[in-house]
Amino acid sequence: MKKLILMLMALVLLCNPIMCGRASAQSIPEDLTDEQKCYETDFKSIRLLHALYAKDLFKSLFHRKDGSSFYIIENDSIRNHLGELICKIASSHHWDFELLETLEVQFPAPSEFPVEWRINPIKIACILRCADAGHIDSGRAPDYLLRLLDIRGVSRDHWISQNRLSQIDINVNDPSQAIIKSNINFKEEDFSAWNVAYDAICVLSNEIKNSNLLLKKHGVKEFKVKSICGSTSQEELAKYIKTDGWKPCDASIHISNVEDLIRNLGGEKLYGSEHKLEIVLRELIQNARDAIKARENREPGIEGKITVSIKKKDDKVWFSVSDNGVGMSLKTIKDYFLNFGSSFWASDLCKQEYPGLSSSGYESVGKFGIGFYSIFMVSSEVLVETRKFDKGLDEALIVKFPRGLTLRPLICSCNSLRTSISTVVSFSLDRSKCMWKNNFTIMPSTLGESSFDIPYSAVIANLTAGLDVDVYYSENEEDSICVHHNVEKMKLRTQEVAKWLKDITYSDYYPNRKISDYIDNNYMRVQKIEYNGNFYGYAALNTCWDSRNFTLGITTEYSALG
Repeated sequence: MKKLILMLMALVLLCNPIMCGRASAQSIPEDLTDEQKCYETDFKSIRLLHALYAKDLFKSLFHRKDGSSFYIIENDSIRNHLGELICKIASSHHWDFELLETLEVQFPAPSEFPVEWRINPIKIACILRCADAGHIDSGRAPDYLLRLLDIRGVSRDHWISQNRLSQIDINVNDPSQAIIKSNINFKEEDFSAWNVAYDAICVLSNEIKNSNLLLKKHGVKEFKVKSICGSTSQEELAKYIKTDGWKPCDASIHISNVEDLIRNLGGEKLYGSEHKLEIVLRELIQNARDAIKARENREPGIEGKITVSIKKKDDKVWFSVSDNGVGMSLKTIKDYFLNFGSSFWASDLCKQEYPGLSSSGYESVGKFGIGFYSIFMVSSEVLVETRKFDKGLDEALIVKFPRGLTLRPLICSCNSLRTSISTVVSFSLDRSKCMWKNNFTIMPSTLGESSFDIPYSAVIANLTAGLDVDVYYSENEEDSICVHHNVEKMKLRTQEVAKWLKDITYSDYYPNRKISDYIDNNYMRVQKIEYNGNFYGYAALNTCWDSRNFTLGITTEYSALG
């Protein structure tokens, strides 16, 4: 049985030749040469994607320079009967632990092996994960290569870190612990490299602990080793990974009151106290737009659609913004959506779920991962229903904030999402924070002018004037109406341009018809503004100067007119 396990482990390693520790993502330093940046980019891309493609590697036929070809698993019987399992285990070393449960605990051996032999894919996967995380000694960064290669930036910290570490060993004083020590002390200038070593040892310790929990859960014998010496704190690890002239400690920048930070940076102190509801809707629409553009990148034929709905229910006014964008996985929700200040679009997870998106020229409007949290300026209850666009309705989830902002929302299965929608963000208006009327009052910008009312659909049309996605509006569960067409597709010298200008100025509702008449007579002069193939907006000279007139222009925060 041990021979079968060792053989399978060797084949798994063969199918995953670039196994490496799951270190946190690092940005590429700016001071590198173009050649070094290309190297770093290639390395990060390979590290990110190699596990994804490992699961199909057994099917691939490779070609030698002499013209001959070979399979990475050359034995036909093993490749045909165990190849898929081997490559699945190889791929699993980058999975989250909860996904490991999709592997079996018992897989009977092929007919040429003894019947009492059996394969435990979960245990093999756990062994390989720990072996992968523990492969951090000087054998990976030998002295001669460290001297020979011109390694800089983050990569050099990793090389120095591993170059100074001993092999992993069992602690003779406590066999339940493994021990790693430094062969060379880390000086103050090696501070970053020491931290790399600390992070790597913490990763290994966590892999061991999580593996043991998983094995115990499935009734499989746990590993003898339970933890790594010194992994509980930097001070403890300094007893094993020695320093020279400085002392590591666990002092770090931290936030003691996360809720207050979110309220301040995601609330009125950032956005102001005027037009709070419109600010919230703008941020939600912006997020919906980004999700749609990401899906259009994957499915060029898809027609993006955002719908803003308002309805009264149980004496409350509910707002919702729905879209047919990419939606969110559970991991996206946990790691980014609920991670204040962390943008999904710039993350490694985005690169894993949507390979090639960032290199395609896709640009999100949202940059900082805080826009959603403006919702708590005006709401008493928030619901987020979502599913990834390529998953079934049975995988839809709902995130509930039943009493406003809380650090521990509820996440449940969702059975109310429609097939045509990927995400719906809904919130009930807190009347103590904000009021809503279906007629919105426009206040005059100059003395002597009168205020006037407009329907809220016109507010949404104005709010989305620069958006490169179609927007619909529905009130009190009536059929939705299109209040804005994709601005990049607008046909010049047509009534579509006239309507767009009137949406910008609210001129159809203005008591004086002068602006509306001027637009009807001059809209055909509007021209598209483009530079280097990029669309920046529309413009024309305004020859109707009157200090009392509303402006005939608008600046938007959406990319179409940004």
